[in-house]
Amino acid sequence: ARPVRVAHLSPHDLPEHWIGLEAVDNVVWDNARAEELTQRQLEALLTWTRHGGALLVAASKTASSLTLSPAMQKALPVDLGDLLLTDNLVDVRRTLLGPPKSDKPGDVPRPDPVPEWYQDPFPSAVPVVKCTLRNGARSLAEESVLKTTVVATRHWGRGQFIFSGVCLSDLFSGTGAASDFFQKVFGFVITSKADERAGRARGHRPRAAAATPRPGCR
Repeated sequence: ARPVRVAHLSPHDLPEHWIGLEAVDNVVWDNARAEELTQRQLEALLTWTRHGGALLVAASKTASSLTLSPAMQKALPVDLGDLLLTDNLVDVRRTLLGPPKSDKPGDVPRPDPVPEWYQDPFPSAVPVVKCTLRNGARSLAEESVLKTTVVATRHWGRGQFIFSGVCLSDLFSGTGAASDFFQKVFGFVITSKADERAGRARGHRPRAAAATPRPGCR
């Protein structure tokens, strides 16, 4: 997998024509609220996806707002149901996250201090929207206790539309390596500045990703 360069944008800064996202490979929209974007911005985002972009939309409490946009409602890989509260997402974390890693440069890799780290509950209960797969969609992660798909994907034109029924800020609040999530979902590795410089020296061009972050969903 190639390294990635991440840029953070507010929803207000998204372009109103898909060509404005041409240099971006992936867009992550966490705690998505459809009303934060104009109709032209939503159409640009979905058109960019149809032209080959990979769009990840994550929402729980705000998920119902997505259904107010006919274009977004049509693109979703799932039908949205009830809002649930849970203190853990064991299956999702085990499937899409990785064991805890040290953030300190130069640290020697150490054995996982908690063999079943994904059993550790979140600091506080997190909201999850119940999702039902649509025809042609594929589940990336399910939660057996809640009996629901949590993360799903579908082809949208030449691109990929991914929906997460839990906000990423909530999913990453527990134990586990968030970097593994992006590698498994998008196939890219978030690297350090030193790794990026080394990659450039070898002639590797970083992929570009844009994120539209918001505070935690709770």
